[in-house]
Amino acid sequence: PQASITYATRGMEPMRGFDHLVPILKNLLLFDSSRSAVIGGKDEAKYRPLPKGHPSMGAWAKDIFSKACLEDRVFWPGRLPFDEYRDFLTGSGLHIYLTRPFVPSWSLLEAMACGCLLVVSDIEATREFLGVGDDAAGLLIDHKNHVSACDSIEALLSDPDRQKELRMRARQRS
Repeated sequence: PQASITYATRGMEPMRGFDHLVPILKNLLLFDSSRSAVIGGKDEAKYRPLPKGHPSMGAWAKDIFSKACLEDRVFWPGRLPFDEYRDFLTGSGLHIYLTRPFVPSWSLLEAMACGCLLVVSDIEATREFLGVGDDAAGLLIDHKNHVSACDSIEALLSDPDRQKELRMRARQRS
């Protein structure tokens, strides 16, 4: 559904910004009870240690969503075959792509090609894909500043004209 906030990753881990996605997503879901989220990908971490007391990042996230009474609004389809992944992207209401400073993954370009409304880590590598300023093809955020990120996302979600423009630019730049 278009009300869904989506996030996709090969592995749920800090290198992919998962540790910042969870608190941001929790706040976005708490702000509007009509929202839901779909998190696609494998529950594995290859590059960083896991949160203390949790067998995986997914288990850590599920614990946080459960404590906030949000577990029934967050869906975990796992790793998707390409056709289902494309449907996942085209059905997204807002797609979040977070990463650390290195070359962005193909999934950012795939999300752009599908015309996703993008919220992306503001780093040099993603700026090369999306552009900057008034010509950007997505909302660039400091994903480490959760309050600022949520405020910026809420402003975007209340501006349908800007959403339409960003979707169009994403497709054009892909």
